[in-house]
Amino acid sequence: MADPDGAEAISLAQCAETVLKQRLEVMLSHAARVRLGADIEAVHDMRVASRRLRAAVSVFGEQFPSSAFVKFATEVRLVTRALGTARDLDVMIGSLEALANAQPTKRQAGIMALVAAKRTERRRQQKAVGAALVRLEKRDLPALLAVISAGLAPRPPAEAEPSEPAPAEEAAHA
Repeated sequence: MADPDGAEAISLAQCAETVLKQRLEVMLSHAARVRLGADIEAVHDMRVASRRLRAAVSVFGEQFPSSAFVKFATEVRLVTRALGTARDLDVMIGSLEALANAQPTKRQAGIMALVAAKRTERRRQQKAVGAALVRLEKRDLPALLAVISAGLAPRPPAEAEPSEPAPAEEAAHA
């Protein structure tokens, strides 16, 4: 069916599939840089992309009533959580370093000790991020999404509830 401009109309399910696929591709495009662990902006970029994918999952979830979609959503949530913890530590380290640099030299030592502890915690979190990325690879989310999408059938529009007959109709039937 074409719209008034002549473009082919797509179903909500097709729209959902397209949006989820695009969001997933963007998220996964950051994985190699995140895996290296040297670029805090890569973690930020992948986290933002994962949150956008989660938002799309939330919006379009009703179009995918399968248990496979629940698995897909769970994997996205798990990687978002790992990235979020890493990002929070990156921001905290940056803020503490800025605070230390704004202090007289005598007062910097205590803050820098906290920075060192947070850097150690961040290195441990990078292992968790790496494990989340390995899990994503094993789960092969693009293939899982393709399987989920293949199971979609166009859904008929919801039937409207019968309305009450108008008073004139009631009189005609009486």
